[in-house]
Amino acid sequence: MVRMSSAPLERRVYNLENEVVAIYDQLSEHKTILVEHGQRLDGIDGRLDGIDGRLDGIDRRLDGLTTQMDVLVEAVSRHDDRFDAMDAKFEGRFDVMDAKLDRLLDQRGS
Repeated sequence: MVRMSSAPLERRVYNLENEVVAIYDQLSEHKTILVEHGQRLDGIDGRLDGIDGRLDGIDRRLDGLTTQMDVLVEAVSRHDDRFDAMDAKFEGRFDVMDAKLDRLLDQRGS
């Protein structure tokens, strides 16, 4: 085993201690940055929660509008069916009236 004199050994220990201190300083800086990033992310998370709440409100309003539109579509469909029934009912009557009018006009014209 090779023995080192105390001066080079002390210098090596001193260098290692300096390196350890430098590493802890860097870790401390990284920790500070990570804490700042965590705080910023918490702020972003809070804003996103607010946006999510607003979007939930919009979604509920759209659901309500969809329900109202469904009611309107159903009512219009019922009216359309009624008008179709009236149209069919009067169509036959108008054909008969048209024929009578044509006969009357033909009789008057001749």
